[in-house]
Amino acid sequence: MKDEPYKVEAAVTIYHQGDVFIGPQQFALIRQLIEDGSMNAAAHRLGYSFQKTWQMVHKMNKLAPEPIVISQRGGRHGGGCVVSDYGKRLIESYAQRELEVLKVLAQNENELDNCSF
Repeated sequence: MKDEPYKVEAAVTIYHQGDVFIGPQQFALIRQLIEDGSMNAAAHRLGYSFQKTWQMVHKMNKLAPEPIVISQRGGRHGGGCVVSDYGKRLIESYAQRELEVLKVLAQNENELDNCSF
């Protein structure tokens, strides 16, 4: 009987000033905000409360050197939000770091599978 291969997992989380700046949840939220243009819609799709979504956006914006998400108040033409160019660069950078980590993990899995203990 062949043993199952080893599985190594990790999540990329970037901290700034002792707080989570961007991790898997924030990454998913920013991507969803780009798609939906609305905190309410993004919260709904991700299964987050609106309050949690707003708090995450507020915290990221507070920790960032420039706004990541720019909110637009409601009214006659509705509200919504837009992810800034900085926010788009941030998620591209995060995704790149995540790929780098996944490559290292895959290498470790291969090394573990070829190792006898």
